[in-house]
Amino acid sequence: MDGFARPQGAAGARPGMPRPAAGQPVRPIGPAQPRPVPQPMARPAMPVQRPQQYARPAAPEAPAPRMQPMQEAPMPKAKRRKRGGGWMVALQFVVGLLVIAGVAAAIVWLYIKYYQQ
Repeated sequence: MDGFARPQGAAGARPGMPRPAAGQPVRPIGPAQPRPVPQPMARPAMPVQRPQQYARPAAPEAPAPRMQPMQEAPMPKAKRRKRGGGWMVALQFVVGLLVIAGVAAAIVWLYIKYYQQ
């Protein structure tokens, strides 16, 4: 294999293609003569059209009334968090450790029950 999932056999040989017999020259695959490049077809001349003239809209007689800027309402003050929430973090940590220990104990118990007979 050459790293591209192809056998190293005949270089350039495709499966299903006949191989030349020993001693015969290998004929290159490809066109015998270069093909002529096709010439682009000439386009017929298009008549020049002038852009259409559109009537301009009449100017409004009176300017549109503008909206008055709204006054901003005062932002409500954020409530201060109470101090002393460290015990909650410690409790979550301890509960997490207990859950992990319980799952590990269940795995060991099932292993002993089904594989140690």
